[in-house]
Amino acid sequence: MRPIITIKRGGCFGACPVYSAVVYSDGTVEFEGRYFVEVIGKRSHKISDEQLKKLISAFKEADYFEFKKKYEVDENGESITDQPTTTTSFNYNGKRKQVVDYYGSPKKLIDLQNKIDELAGLSQYIGDR
Repeated sequence: MRPIITIKRGGCFGACPVYSAVVYSDGTVEFEGRYFVEVIGKRSHKISDEQLKKLISAFKEADYFEFKKKYEVDENGESITDQPTTTTSFNYNGKRKQVVDYYGSPKKLIDLQNKIDELAGLSQYIGDR
């Protein structure tokens, strides 16, 4: 069993959800909630093969391996403070990539991050945001 997808959402000066999750090749999902989430601590569940396929497809459709390694300024080179950092990774077919998103990332990366929460079943632990 190897990890194929990870997501880690960091904090901000407000009530940003802080948690991490790992999705393994057999569909096992390990979640750890830290702050401003419904479930604090570790939880584990399994997603169906169909859900896992949808997750992998979401990464392919987003062209994950084409994203920059780090986003921290907008298209004009401007930065901003107090943004939560979201770090994702994808390990597929012998390729591995990690993307750090602080600010200025494309919409399709943000959409992918939200799809991870949805398709991996993390919403049950995160709660309403």
